[in-house]
Amino acid sequence: KDFHKLEAWKQPGYEARLAELAADGAFMLGMINPLTETRMYNAMDCDLDRYYYCERTAAAVIFFVENFLTHTKPSRFAKFNLHISQIKFFNNIFGWKKKSDGFRRYQEAFKYVPRKNSKSWDQGALCHIGMILDGEQGVEIYNIAGDKAQAEKVFDPFVGSIKNDMDRPSECASGFLANYYNIHGRQNIKAVTANSELDFCKPVANNENAAHGGNAHMAICDEIHTFKDDGIYDVMVTSMSVRDQPLVVCITTADYARDSFCNDKLDYAKKTCADPNFDPRFMPVLYYADPDQFGDDWQDPEVWSRVNPMLGVAKKHDYMEGKHRKAINEPAFTNKFKRLDLNISTAAENQAFNIDKWKKCGMVPDPDQSVMIAGQLVPDFLLQQKCYAAQDNAYKDDLNSLVLEFPESGFVLNWNWVPSKHKNIVKLKKDHNDFILTAGVNEIDFEEIYEHQQEIFKEFDVVECGFDPNKSMEIRKLMGRDYPEDFIVVIAQNTANLSEPIKKMIGDVNNMRMKHTTNSLFTEQISGVDTKEDLKNDYMFIKPKGQDSKRKKVDACVAWSMAKCLRLQADTEVDWSDAVF
Repeated sequence: KDFHKLEAWKQPGYEARLAELAADGAFMLGMINPLTETRMYNAMDCDLDRYYYCERTAAAVIFFVENFLTHTKPSRFAKFNLHISQIKFFNNIFGWKKKSDGFRRYQEAFKYVPRKNSKSWDQGALCHIGMILDGEQGVEIYNIAGDKAQAEKVFDPFVGSIKNDMDRPSECASGFLANYYNIHGRQNIKAVTANSELDFCKPVANNENAAHGGNAHMAICDEIHTFKDDGIYDVMVTSMSVRDQPLVVCITTADYARDSFCNDKLDYAKKTCADPNFDPRFMPVLYYADPDQFGDDWQDPEVWSRVNPMLGVAKKHDYMEGKHRKAINEPAFTNKFKRLDLNISTAAENQAFNIDKWKKCGMVPDPDQSVMIAGQLVPDFLLQQKCYAAQDNAYKDDLNSLVLEFPESGFVLNWNWVPSKHKNIVKLKKDHNDFILTAGVNEIDFEEIYEHQQEIFKEFDVVECGFDPNKSMEIRKLMGRDYPEDFIVVIAQNTANLSEPIKKMIGDVNNMRMKHTTNSLFTEQISGVDTKEDLKNDYMFIKPKGQDSKRKKVDACVAWSMAKCLRLQADTEVDWSDAVF
């Protein structure tokens, strides 16, 4: 039913390659679970009354890729010497078939693997397999990425093999690819066609309408963690209804922890790993580290090797070690390393703070040596200590957050308020009951916040209180009745005011020069805040991106940066010598 063109089993060397693959155990697939030392997913565990495995077909795919396709970089014209992880990937997609009609078992594959593990080459090979070997009529293949530039980039390996065969047929596929395909476009390739232009493969951006109205045979989705939603995926799947053996392949590195199409696919893949009969037409290939699920240490080279199948081949050890050193020395880079090089789904994209160091800075107050202030236990040695305060205010959805920073002891305290009918009040009470206060019903009542604030301020020697100019006019008017004008400081939210304080905050946490009282809501905000760095190396805090950006709060971090700003402006000498950013 398939592979009617270029019958690989008639090619010299095919039988020998088939025997090698069988001897190497290349017809199994999946990352090993480090706790149970079993495969994350085993296709043999499904209902085998409906499916069978054809080793000869699987070997034909590998033979074709290794003998007819070539690289463009770093070694142009070099043949594809497939790694065992790639062999397993292709073998399982194309080797498994339905007993009822002989067509492919798998209609979707999800490959979840860190960067620099030859994802682009895999996609290029898939395009050739779909165009040449599948035996479909009027083939339509779409190579989809988050934007047009990325779509064209991942299209390069597919086009590159054709151009290689045009330039040096004797070293490549002896002119087979050059004669089979027509390339449309010069600098920016618009499409590749074959069979009198009836078959085509083209790059498409996630936000384009080019795929609407199509009749896709194969869709290859690159780095779906960059996709805003599942719109183009749904278009592809619904366009395949008349195809005999359609295939959607999503290949991606990890997303950060949020509501996203990528994370939905990962959850679906994990369910299929746990029970292959959950969806026997879906093939998960998962390479990821997970401190919670597997107890993985992100600094362990053995973990690096397990989740980077091509470490030492396509991904050099020196590269990995260099990225690891940077992740240790620059907390703002730590999450990038974890997410992109180890496929750990992190709380934020570019996490500002080292959350492990933050937790080590926590100190649970001793009830016998503490006082209750506005619902929180506060160590009594902080009473009447000099401190700087700042508030980040909101009327309805965001938190109203107050932070006090104490220069003498390095302590930072935080209180948060929402209206009693806040849309997330049930979750906030469940997760942070001791650390969330209410003021007002549908909207925040600043009079109530001010009463709490007075209760707090009377216990300490508060030097100044800073405010974001946005949404703080009402609370500043209330304070103006009882405090001198110079006590209330408006701080514009820009890098000139906040970049240096943010860097100092990161340094304080990274060097464990500060203390906090294990306020769970403060910790949640610290773990979820991102940093944005401009060309001048100036920092600002930003909310996480994506569909859940409104749910994650960073107001306490903003308030702390303003309190730190007041402190730095007041200090005549600030020791930055041991700060690490």
